[in-house]
Amino acid sequence: MTDVNFKAGEFVVESFTLVNQYGDSIDLRGLVLNFRLYENIYQNFLTGDITVLDGLDIIKNYRMTGQENIRISFKSKEGLGYVTDKEFTIDKTFRIYKIINVSRNGAGIQTQTYQMKICDPRLFYARKQRISQVFRGSWSAILQNVLINKAKFKIEEFDHFEDSLRDNYQFICPNWNVQQLINYCTNNAQSSNSESFKRSMFFFQTLNGGFRFKSIEKMFHDEFPLSFSFTPRSNLDTQEVPLDSPHGLNTQILSVVRSQVFDTLQGLSGGAYSSSMSVYEPYTKEETARQFDLTEVFAKKEDHASGYPMVHVDEDEIWHSAGNLVSSSHSPDINQVDVDFPLNKSFLSSKIYDYHIEHNFDNRQLDQEQQFRGRDNDDNSRLRRRALLETLQQNRITVQIPLRTDLSVGQMIKLILPPAESTGNRQISDKLNDHRYLITDIMLEASPGEGVGVLNLECVKESFADKIKDIRPLTEVTSGSPHMDD
Repeated sequence: MTDVNFKAGEFVVESFTLVNQYGDSIDLRGLVLNFRLYENIYQNFLTGDITVLDGLDIIKNYRMTGQENIRISFKSKEGLGYVTDKEFTIDKTFRIYKIINVSRNGAGIQTQTYQMKICDPRLFYARKQRISQVFRGSWSAILQNVLINKAKFKIEEFDHFEDSLRDNYQFICPNWNVQQLINYCTNNAQSSNSESFKRSMFFFQTLNGGFRFKSIEKMFHDEFPLSFSFTPRSNLDTQEVPLDSPHGLNTQILSVVRSQVFDTLQGLSGGAYSSSMSVYEPYTKEETARQFDLTEVFAKKEDHASGYPMVHVDEDEIWHSAGNLVSSSHSPDINQVDVDFPLNKSFLSSKIYDYHIEHNFDNRQLDQEQQFRGRDNDDNSRLRRRALLETLQQNRITVQIPLRTDLSVGQMIKLILPPAESTGNRQISDKLNDHRYLITDIMLEASPGEGVGVLNLECVKESFADKIKDIRPLTEVTSGSPHMDD
């Protein structure tokens, strides 16, 4: 049978079942107006919301108190008679923790609408279980130990878990809850895959998979195999086009918003380009200065999404002023007014103070190797972590595509966007943009009644495909047919 598409974003619901504390269950498929599910590389657990049109008074009859579970299972369609493989089926059990906006319109109407807020059930356990214990090993081993032995995770739920460097840390957890400890380990773990950002790990849950402890370098090399474009599709044109074709219905970009192209003021104060740290050593009573320069992490471009910084670096920033416009055919005179430090050399724009203790847990000489490492500030990896998090907020784009269940956060995606300018008979290219973006946030929005849905992807560009100063877009335009979708 030919693998064909008739409607973009179609899916098949296998389960939408609510179960209360007393074992009573109900199928909600006919009551759900729409639902949204969220995954994010910055969030440890999945969340979502469900809008219900209720004529059965489920809240009363099923004795709902915010302690109910709901299983949501569905597959996206891949053509006539075909659904996605089990590997990409979304099948999760959530906990309902809040009901809001219960409303009824019109006298005598015996239906009500409201919204259920849901989350992964382990979020509750991660918030209420506290830990006061000494841990030893690598940060990744400590994290896995806590999740399995303290937070009721199962080893098979981890579908990507990287080991971190140095296996001789000792840490005394000061009565934190599980989620606080997860975030502490994540922020301090040093990736074994790269020397660029160093502390580049993220711990998150995915809709079509499990939990992942993943470095940003691994994300940059996890490429989704299909490209997405604005090229118009139609049902008639795509009835014989497989889903995995670049021109299939489910690879069309429905809308795009560039929510931010850059914010250099925030980047400057947030340490994206340069920063410094004063570290006090109580044993020697010395203060050491550490600095971060953006060009350090780009020494090896293979560790990045594209390879080059997204700002001018190394050379002084020149402040220009333009004279009056004398003629429409000539640009006004440009005068140099002042110069300033390059962004990657403005070390005092973002500064933090901290301390570092050698031999926290033994009495050896300072020049001897530590048996167990404690609080680490012996390099600028903390500054690099801050730079990474700030960089991922700089250049952001939100695209909407038809629902599909084989995408997840922490993947690279190729978005072919046409130029936002009149091309005429010129060929337009953007040598800075290789169309590759990292997916950091997914909001899946769907309606069981209509059987279709969309994915709203927030993606970021971490680096450019070439050096900014080497590109001359105003002088490199060539004649020929306009460059649109590849």
